[in-house]
This record gives sequence, structure tokens and C-alpha cells, in this order.
Amino acid sequence: MNLQFGIGIYPHNKNKVYKMEKLRINMKNKKAVSPIVATVLLIMIVIVLAIIILIWSRGFMQEIITKQVQDQDKRLDEWCHEIKIEGLINDDGTFGVINNGQIPIFAFNLKTVTGGDSNTERISESLNPTHTQIVNKQMGNYDSIKLIPILLGSTDKGSTQEKSCPESNALIIK
Repeated sequence: MNLQFGIGIYPHNKNKVYKMEKLRINMKNKKAVSPIVATVLLIMIVIVLAIIILIWSRGFMQEIITKQVQDQDKRLDEWCHEIKIEGLINDDGTFGVINNGQIPIFAFNLKTVTGGDSNTERISESLNPTHTQIVNKQMGNYDSIKLIPILLGSTDKGSTQEKSCPESNALIIK
């Protein structure tokens, strides 16, 4: 009687022993990735993931743009809610805007809608408080006309940057 103790060599499971030996022989011929190559690959994967997360998160972080009006320093988003402009329609079909507030407006985006198609055009003329600006466009051809204010502010780095106010702060002419 041949009894061997150890890694499961018993008379009733000789097929398993044969398969294990065959697997062990096949594994000797296989080459694995060296630890140095594996480490380099892991470092490269971590770097690529870090770059992807950085680029993705930059969309959430915006530089703060502020504007100073009458010794008050606020973000441009806050000033957009305090703009007081009023529409003006001339007899010849042109229209304009009056700045009744205290916030100077750098420019406007003119959004027009005709038959479901919208078009946005920039009006680069500034509008100081208590001043009036006439837009040389005929309003008869459009279904809807909105003037969206653009404010000019300064960044933390000292440069000037413009920001368009949300469309909810737009002046609806028609």
C-alpha cells in the first residue's frame, strides 16, 4: 500500500493529480509581466486618470469676475440681477434701450427669433447709467426680440473680462 501525504495525492483522484502536473508544466512555459513593467503601467494609469479628472473638474471651477459700482464690489452674476433697463420703440420701427439703473452695461447680445429660428448678434456699444442707446434694426420682421446685457468686470489676476447676463435678465422688446 502506497500512501503519500501532502498535496492531495490519493488513489481515488489520480486524474486531478495528472491535471495539476500538466497545468504546472504549462505554467513554466508562460512568461508573466515583470514587476518593473507592472509598476510603470500602474503609474501611467494613475497619471492619465489624474489628468482626466483635472480636465473634467475645471468645468466646475470658474474664475470669479467682479465689478465695482459706487464703492460696492460684487460678482458680475449679482450685478446682472440689479440691472434696470427699459425698452424704447421709435415711430420708424427701430427700437432702443434706456439704462435707468446705476450699472454701466458694456455691450448687448441681440437675440431675435423668426419662425422658430433664433439668431444672436452682438451690439458692441456701451450704455452708461441714465443714457439711451438706439438699435438700428427694424422690429417688424421678428417674432421675438430680446436684449441681453453684457457686463465688464475684473478678475483676481487684474485682467478685464466680459460676461453675458443670463437670458432671464434680458429686456424683451417684442
